[in-house]
Amino acid sequence: MRTLKNFLMMGLMPIMALALMVGCNDTPEGPDQPTPPVVEKDCTIKLGKTSISTSLAGGSYLLEYTIQYNGEGENPHKNEKISAEAAESWVKDFNYAITGALQFTVEPNPTDAERECLVTVKYRFAEDVVFTVKQGAAVKAGFKLENVSATYFDYTVDVIPENKNLPYIVMSASPEYIIASGFETGQDYYEDDLAYFGWLGQFYGMSAAQIMQERAKVGDQRGVTVSNGASGVPYTFYCYYFDYESGSLLSDVTFFTVETAKPEKKEVDFNMTYEIVDGCMVVADVTPIGYTGDYYFDVLNSIQVQDYLDNMDFLNDEPRVVEYWWANAVQEMMKDMSNADIIANFTCVGNNADGTPKSHYEFELLANHDYYLFAFAMEENGLCCSTPKVVKLTTGNVAMSNNEITPKVSKLTSRTATFSFTTTNDDYYVAGWQKASDWATYGSNDAERQEYLIHNMDYNLLSGNVSTSVIDLEPETDYVLYAFGSRGGVATTDKIFTETFRTKGLNGSVSIERVDRGYYDASDFADKAGYEYLSNYAGKAIFPIEVAFSDENHGDYFFETYNWTNRAESEYYNDQQYIDGLVWSINQYGSATTTHTYTFLDFGGKYQFVAIVFDADGQMSKLYKEWIEPNYDGCGDADDYVAWWDAYQQSQNEGPNLSSIVYNEVAADKFFSEKSPKAMRVSEMTFSNETVKMASDEILAR
Repeated sequence: MRTLKNFLMMGLMPIMALALMVGCNDTPEGPDQPTPPVVEKDCTIKLGKTSISTSLAGGSYLLEYTIQYNGEGENPHKNEKISAEAAESWVKDFNYAITGALQFTVEPNPTDAERECLVTVKYRFAEDVVFTVKQGAAVKAGFKLENVSATYFDYTVDVIPENKNLPYIVMSASPEYIIASGFETGQDYYEDDLAYFGWLGQFYGMSAAQIMQERAKVGDQRGVTVSNGASGVPYTFYCYYFDYESGSLLSDVTFFTVETAKPEKKEVDFNMTYEIVDGCMVVADVTPIGYTGDYYFDVLNSIQVQDYLDNMDFLNDEPRVVEYWWANAVQEMMKDMSNADIIANFTCVGNNADGTPKSHYEFELLANHDYYLFAFAMEENGLCCSTPKVVKLTTGNVAMSNNEITPKVSKLTSRTATFSFTTTNDDYYVAGWQKASDWATYGSNDAERQEYLIHNMDYNLLSGNVSTSVIDLEPETDYVLYAFGSRGGVATTDKIFTETFRTKGLNGSVSIERVDRGYYDASDFADKAGYEYLSNYAGKAIFPIEVAFSDENHGDYFFETYNWTNRAESEYYNDQQYIDGLVWSINQYGSATTTHTYTFLDFGGKYQFVAIVFDADGQMSKLYKEWIEPNYDGCGDADDYVAWWDAYQQSQNEGPNLSSIVYNEVAADKFFSEKSPKAMRVSEMTFSNETVKMASDEILAR
């Protein structure tokens, strides 16, 4: 068998060799051999860019392209796909699935040098084209600061970069922000900035990279000022280079510490006396010794103080914590108050409006808890100007209460109600309302629910009989109205006093709508007798408002015109926000009293008119909404406006002039109850990072 196999192989070898020789002949000869087809290059590849800059971290990138047919009509090769070849292996994973875009991946740059890669784009019916991928490398150059100066509330520096040509970012962060954010590395700071720039960009239709481009610095920057700071705080000032196109980090983050100034200290001592009543009530009297200027006293929770000491190395004792805490409180209050107002509201010199001395205060504190009572002198900016005197105190147990509380629901509609609480004594208690579905998750008995509510809800302590109106209930929903005794953060009654109720259906029997009377150019009233005053508003549109009801037997009603000009659609109010505002206005001002009025609108603006009405049974109507976008071409004849109002005058036998309906301008955050400075200390206030909040007087067209 072996011999036969070898023989056969020997016999085949010449044939195989001949076949191989024939197969290697690249130049067919003879008249019968086919000629390869000639591909006409009748198209052109157009690239969106000839160079793409990528970050040193790499990632996925897109390059837009078009295939241009050089002949007439539609490209006959439209089903033909492009291809690409990279001269370097770190550019790879080409994806052709997206029509008109070439997708590819760039690997991270492990070197300390910039690099380039040529990529050839191919299309069968076009000449090849080439683009360049440029990848940055880490920049070793850093920064230094010169001419550092600081006031109580800001600081100024000269930033000197070692690289004078690269763009860079400068930022500043407070110690509390750094700790809250959990920053550990320079990358953490950069990623937080990137998230911030992205958030900021959404308001302007820009990417994070575009925001960075606008904020970028190049070369020496003199007089860079960081404002709105707090006194005596060591801020972290930091800089880094970045890729201008992508926003990628190009360097290590360089850090500096710059501390704002502090007032010079005075030697001021205080007499501090206090008594702990009912376990958790601290009655304190604090007066300075031989000092007649402004001063302040308050208490801080020992847990909060210890948290400062544990996490901030520059705070080494309780007085320094107090000073730091107050500096941040002043900085927060300065957003809404002048320094003089801060002193006037929080000085402990003099008497309150009721005649009681400001040097006396009663603190409702947590039971069985450590606190620090402190006092310090205040200078002209409201800042601490003496070493705070600090005294530690400990609260005790609170007594149980035999108060019997009766909750009651009245004037119930689909969204509103009146809640009242009747008590058998004046012991303190807390109260609220929750959806029945949520209530069921708070525990299986009263003790468990009390524990949950005390630790998860914020309350004002109540005493005696109390009544309040609410406006934000949901239609056809089951609720639990509740109350229970509480002092010092613990429950003082064995049970929770409750009443369950269900809100009514959404829509009442009466509806409201605006009668369309168009709008008018204020300039057209200059020659209209009795209406000349309207021409004082030349350049604006006169918007007549007339509302009509489906049934004249109705209750309270209200309407507003909201200005959404130059506002992003995401800022527009939803139905519930409109309803809350209208119901709040009724509660605050009472029902609107006219069906005919007007307001002024800007031409080219965007407005929404909204209205609600309650029927005789207190049920609210469906929200009426209407968009108004006035323009000059749409203005009506001023005589029509005059005729409209004259007819209304005759029917009402009213005076000769139309008055605009005006309500008090109230900021949106006034929807919530406020405490007076007399009834509080700064420690009872919540200081948080500033948020963008729209006040109603910015969006209401009056």
